[in-house]
Amino acid sequence: MIKKFEAIDSLASRQRSGRPSTAAAVTTTVEQTVQSMSAVAAHGECSAREVSRQTGVSYGSVWKALRITLKRYPYKLQQKSKNCEFGIQ
Repeated sequence: MIKKFEAIDSLASRQRSGRPSTAAAVTTTVEQTVQSMSAVAAHGECSAREVSRQTGVSYGSVWKALRITLKRYPYKLQQKSKNCEFGIQ
């Protein structure tokens, strides 16, 4: 640790090489699209495929953003929202 501190004057990790993650950008885009689609729909419904079509983001990325990052699940698994595939609370 002393060598690391002397080399970079900090104990923070250095930036890693490799492809940068786009999860944050995709998540905000998906969240905004879901909110706007739910506001327009009669029963507040929205689907991952439709979000994918409207944003131009792949279905898999939309699915990951909804399920993993935003913690939104299909209505069958959710107790609070019965009408929306991905319920907004």
